[in-house]
Amino acid sequence: MSEIWSLFDSEEPVELKDAILRKNYPAALTCGDVVNVSSTPRKRVRTRLVTGEIASEHPYFASTSILWRAHELVDDSSTTDGGVRTFVASLTVDASRRAGTIAESLRGFQPEGSTAADALLRARIAFAASDWPMTLLSAVECMSAHSRQLDVGDWPNYSWHLSHIFALGFYIGARLSMSKDVALIEQNITQTSAFDSRLAHIATAEAMEKASYAACELVGCTAAGKLTRPCGSFPGDLRLPRVAMEALSMATLVHDASMIPTWLGTGILLAEKQCVEMKSWKAKNSASQNPNNRLVALSKGRKHISPYMVPATLPCGSPQLSPKRAVSRQPSFSLSVPDFFNRFVLRDIPVVITGQMSPAHGWSSPEQWRDLTLLVASKDMEDRLIPVEFGGFGDRRGGDIITLGHLVNEYLVPSNVEHSSSSVALKRKSNIINSSGGGSLKPCSVSVAYMSQHALFHQCPDLQKMFSIPPYTLGRLQPDTGAINAWIGTKGTSTALHRDPYMNILAQTAGYKYVRLYSADQTKFLYAEPALRDGNKNSFERSLVAVEAPDFQLFPLFARAKYAETVLGPGDMLFIPKGTWHHVRSLTTSFSINFWWK
Repeated sequence: MSEIWSLFDSEEPVELKDAILRKNYPAALTCGDVVNVSSTPRKRVRTRLVTGEIASEHPYFASTSILWRAHELVDDSSTTDGGVRTFVASLTVDASRRAGTIAESLRGFQPEGSTAADALLRARIAFAASDWPMTLLSAVECMSAHSRQLDVGDWPNYSWHLSHIFALGFYIGARLSMSKDVALIEQNITQTSAFDSRLAHIATAEAMEKASYAACELVGCTAAGKLTRPCGSFPGDLRLPRVAMEALSMATLVHDASMIPTWLGTGILLAEKQCVEMKSWKAKNSASQNPNNRLVALSKGRKHISPYMVPATLPCGSPQLSPKRAVSRQPSFSLSVPDFFNRFVLRDIPVVITGQMSPAHGWSSPEQWRDLTLLVASKDMEDRLIPVEFGGFGDRRGGDIITLGHLVNEYLVPSNVEHSSSSVALKRKSNIINSSGGGSLKPCSVSVAYMSQHALFHQCPDLQKMFSIPPYTLGRLQPDTGAINAWIGTKGTSTALHRDPYMNILAQTAGYKYVRLYSADQTKFLYAEPALRDGNKNSFERSLVAVEAPDFQLFPLFARAKYAETVLGPGDMLFIPKGTWHHVRSLTTSFSINFWWK
């Protein structure tokens, strides 16, 4: 009953045992009452309510230990020998045991069940026979069928998810086996044979893009029919980094951690390590490209040196908010979970909760979150691959997959430096919040880069110890929503006006962000694009309007749209109701965490 007790707080408890046993939290909470089904002292109940649960101990991250349990196979001495052989052997055994059953469970579903099943079985046979080219072709065909199935709605059952994981594993294993020699991976193998030319056509022109789209959509990283975190091009037109990131996303969506294959984490790590070892990759991620790196080199490895510290003050020229539009702010000590549910969740009203993100509640200190050296604390963490979008407002330049260390040193540090060297920063956040006037959109001179909506905390488990799950999520975090994501970027990153199919808490750990919100009843003024995929409940909707620089000739009704706004600073936690439209822009280097729940 401890999970239940964490959700309730009141002066006069009453009996509602039936509702609790059914885990019907909303029913209980709407009564405005508190359940008393335990002898737990009232004082202890209040403590659990305030502190929440440390992320590393939450069931949402149960997959982490399974995903990385075999990381010892990936060491500095052998990337492509023992590690790859062990990975291939483990995948071969698991595929022989489960792939047939998975394929049969797909066949009963139209329109792509039989196609996906046949391709999966061909990939299994080819993989067991070490026929790597045929494995690649069959794996890509299987992923393409998965994607087409999503065109008609969600995947019908969990076998589709597992089938996609196996297809990704086959692809990774085949590519690693074909490229044991680092020099080989530098070659453009698509030019060496007719088959590989055919494979390249399939992978780049249709199937690979659609397969990536399928996996990315499940965690909400698509917009307007295009990948919002594309992975760029790689030597020899290899898609290994993209597939590695896709495999990570798939692992985070497994609702039962015991179902995660033991080989999956090893495959991801091996793929990442091989990419980082490529000469061309090292050149692309070298620290010599940016003049600011002289400063970076001098400060590297030294804690709390200013270039690695996210700004603790707002910059001049930040949006000035109208008090009439300001989102209300509530300190956590005065906002119990039932109050939050009744006042804000049930009424679809956004609110900024303050004081919850403190060491007393299981969060690391603001100074620790500000220090970017935590992201490059070890070589292993620094070399992890991450998807990054480039370009700010009105200047989208696509994306790529780079290392976490490259993001920090080449983009985030220069963003910090620009802030430090600019005009005198605003000293108090209240100067912004209490001012009147409209928002402003200032150009950003630094190179804009954004690691958006990424499963960084699954990828780097040490970071899970730095925060706790907000009790305001009502115990409803579910793995199949990709519920917890990291958002790290430079000044000038932005997210277009859109709305999500989940309730959301956006926690600002470092830096500042401007957020504008439109309630669902304003949709008629927002020129919304259709949902990405008809019938898919995981679809995200986006507005065509650039909210901070609207074209009123093209979108005249937008002038009538009513909105609320806020500036989030370190320690602020914004509740965004399900279906509420929101636009976000970073005013400084920024680190945020979002929590989705149904």
